[in-house]
Amino acid sequence: MTVGIIAQTTTVVAVVLVVGWLGRLLARLLRQPTVMGELAVGLLAVPILLAATNHPVLNVLLPTKVVANLGILGNAGLALFLVGVAHELRGSLIGTRFSSLSWVTVGALIPPLASGVVVAGWLLAEHNPALRG
Repeated sequence: MTVGIIAQTTTVVAVVLVVGWLGRLLARLLRQPTVMGELAVGLLAVPILLAATNHPVLNVLLPTKVVANLGILGNAGLALFLVGVAHELRGSLIGTRFSSLSWVTVGALIPPLASGVVVAGWLLAEHNPALRG
């Protein structure tokens, strides 16, 4: 990895952190949860950037290697976030019953799984290759 790609990736991460911080401030001013401000700014950042520049300029600002590095950093951040969530859940479940958590888990997994099985069975029963993709 060249020094230029590392510098570009670091710059983009710094810009993302600053934009997220501004989203948090905006959410606080609007008396909303701060994570909503981060999400809203994050979802609006790329369309605004695309509208403000054309695609060749965006490709210069975010080359393919930088986007790949950001994907790796994003996956690492997601893993750390999930570890933190698991840690918080473990601490909050001490002394409580696990039955409510198990019912929430079953409710989150069984309906999508059942509907997928139904759709798959319907597609197999139809014998129409166009439906299968």
